Amino acid sequence: MISVALFGGSFNPFHHGHEFVCKKMLRLGFKKVFVMPAKLNPLKAQIATPPLPARIAACKFATKHIKNVEVVDFENLSPSFNTAMVLKAVNKRYASRYNFSFAMGADSLTTIHKWPFYEQILRYANLVIINRGGDALQGLKYCKTPFFIKHKKQISFGNVKNNNIKLFSNGLISFVKCSSPNVSSTAIRGNAKLKCPN
Repeated sequence: MISVALFGGSFNPFHHGHEFVCKKMLRLGFKKVFVMPAKLNPLKAQIATPPLPARIAACKFATKHIKNVEVVDFENLSPSFNTAMVLKAVNKRYASRYNFSFAMGADSLTTIHKWPFYEQILRYANLVIINRGGDALQGLKYCKTPFFIKHKKQISFGNVKNNNIKLFSNGLISFVKCSSPNVSSTAIRGNAKLKCPN
């Protein structure tokens, strides 16, 4: 079985912070990283988002120089675009070949309870929580939601310096230190809007 990190997000746009995370996942020991742009994020419905094919193309261009990073369109495997159902469909198709973990930024934990069927995510993938710019133990502050209280025995804390995928073997939810660049897609869009002439 090949260990794969699924890195999901809107990637609007994909930036060097995302690239940094991809490289860190490989350094942790994942054999591949699949960048999985979301077709629709209902929590960001008010944000103008380029069509999925355009974002897939941009992600491919941005990652083409990184070995073992692949941009995938897995959302077409499921009639529903929510993360849990997409992961279910991906596992159904590829479970015999890949062992999946779902990588996400720690900031997303503040809204995970709003994701459709969010409690089913752990059925189909381990969660790798990336603490941007801080110690892995900072993730403790995100563990006060009912979801994480329920799964507290499955939580482990790892450090990227261990350089060993085995740090995920004792828990389905792993917090990982990842001092990525201080950049966000939101800030990039804001700066681009400011620079646009009237």
